[in-house]
Amino acid sequence: MTIVTRSKKQKKSGLIQEVQEELKKVHWTSRAELKMFTKIVIGSTLFFGISIYLTDLTIREILSSIGYLCQWIVG
Repeated sequence: MTIVTRSKKQKKSGLIQEVQEELKKVHWTSRAELKMFTKIVIGSTLFFGISIYLTDLTIREILSSIGYLCQWIVG
């Protein structure tokens, strides 16, 4: 019974070839798509950030008003 072993160099070169073949199958985004997606991400981040900030301010004002009301009622 013969066991066939490949050297480390053969394994590495085989791996590199497989990686290169897989990378050829990848659909890379075009520059225009990349710019569009970047704008969408930045816009969404700003929108949600501002929304969270405004919600926080609103809740803070409501709770502050409730606190002042309670102080006014209790004395």
